[in-house]
Amino acid sequence: MPVNTGLPSGSVYDLAINASGHIFAGFGVAGVFRSRTNGNSWMEINNGLTNFGGVASLIVDKANGHIYSGTGAGVFRTAESTELVISVPDFSAPPHAEITRSISVNDASEITGTEFEPLFDTKLLWVQKVEKTQLTERFTLVWTKTDSSLKINMVSATPIASGSGALVNVTFKVNPTANFDDSTIIKFAKANLFDDNGRPILSLKDDAVFRVIKPAQRGDVNANGKIDVPDAILCLRIVTGLPLPTYPPGHVTPTPYEFYTADCNGNGAVGADDALCILRKSIGSAAASKSLAANGSCKVTLAFSKTTVQAGETIEATMMAACDMMLAGAEMNLSHDPNAFNVVEIVPAQPGTFLTWNPQGAGKIKAALVNLSGLLAPNGKMMTVKLKAIRSGEFAAPLTLDAIKLFDKDANPITGVEETAELPTSIGLAQNYPNPFNPETSIIYQLPKNAHVSLQVYNLTGQVVATLVNGKKPAGHHSALWNGRDEAGRQLPSGVYFYRLLVNKGEWTQVKKMTLLK
Repeated sequence: MPVNTGLPSGSVYDLAINASGHIFAGFGVAGVFRSRTNGNSWMEINNGLTNFGGVASLIVDKANGHIYSGTGAGVFRTAESTELVISVPDFSAPPHAEITRSISVNDASEITGTEFEPLFDTKLLWVQKVEKTQLTERFTLVWTKTDSSLKINMVSATPIASGSGALVNVTFKVNPTANFDDSTIIKFAKANLFDDNGRPILSLKDDAVFRVIKPAQRGDVNANGKIDVPDAILCLRIVTGLPLPTYPPGHVTPTPYEFYTADCNGNGAVGADDALCILRKSIGSAAASKSLAANGSCKVTLAFSKTTVQAGETIEATMMAACDMMLAGAEMNLSHDPNAFNVVEIVPAQPGTFLTWNPQGAGKIKAALVNLSGLLAPNGKMMTVKLKAIRSGEFAAPLTLDAIKLFDKDANPITGVEETAELPTSIGLAQNYPNPFNPETSIIYQLPKNAHVSLQVYNLTGQVVATLVNGKKPAGHHSALWNGRDEAGRQLPSGVYFYRLLVNKGEWTQVKKMTLLK
């Protein structure tokens, strides 16, 4: 009758009992131990085991073939029984997921108490709860967790009669910030089973591996199990760089899970097209896995309510678009002089539009907006930017537009995009700013059409001291900078100077005064 391995530390690992009741070491070096009869049910094996690490003698229960140490050190099952194995199956899940795994045995008979201490990366897997199972419903369960460990103890007044399967269920939550393919091994620092006499039941332990995987579908950015409008809003916040309210609250850089799920069309970037893709999924409309270029064009124009303003005054910059297809999504960069204006508000033109915008510092703004029903009002208006003037003056373009991306209702990018500012209707020359100035000042002028321009600076005697512009200029708003130096680069003295704009060699001209200070 061979006896399974699982003995305490030492050199005797495998025993066999022959027909005469002699016990031999499995590899034949530990010696022969003769048995003596002890009643009808027990067979005691004489002392003399030298390699069992303190186990002095063994007794064999002839009724079931179990071998016990005479000092109560453990229970050894014979090979006539199946090896007892404590195991947790390998598993995987995406970030945010809650998943329940069982600590199981393949033979639960005679178990009256358990002591488990699984080890794993507690920063990757967060323990949510520990619960008894059908096999252990009569047991008393006590469990504790710390930042580095989990301890689970159970005890019952009566042993489990028979059965196999889960002894305890552990529910984990995967760290929302985990990287894909992160993994941890779940191994046992302790995995002890006890019979109704308090003796250990020896067993084997099977380690498990957990791995972080990508979610099954894109679009569920907030990981609440459904794809809906809040996911599209979170997507737009990612596009514009706004802080995210998801775990950990206030973070700006999206977690790997958030980036993957926000990239609804799977093109490797997160944009307004992904917000449209999420909205389409939320209403059950098919969304393409990749964006395709839309065969269409849009002309985008910025128009200003006024360009000459007083400090504290609010003006509007209206974004208009003329497109040959429905415009459903847009993202762009907006710029303004941070010393001249503050952006107060950005308002979409169409009801039902989702819009986010985020100041990037130094007069830079990132904005994104989507609407499956279309972004444009009947008059072509897309949105209005309200700016409050910090100082008085005339400004060629209080707001400029850059890096605009437009998308159709299927979240496909519109490739033919033309950006323009509203052209002035007349020639104009603004007062320089600042004035007085030191060391430099800006001079703004505007042209309703292409023209030859000369912009020169004169001293009080009428002598030209600097030529700032001399050549053809396109229609639009322009500015020139003067640093208070002459044509040779020499610093000029403080005093009053004049600047003159000459258009088309005398067709239009105007002179203004400015003061250089030191």
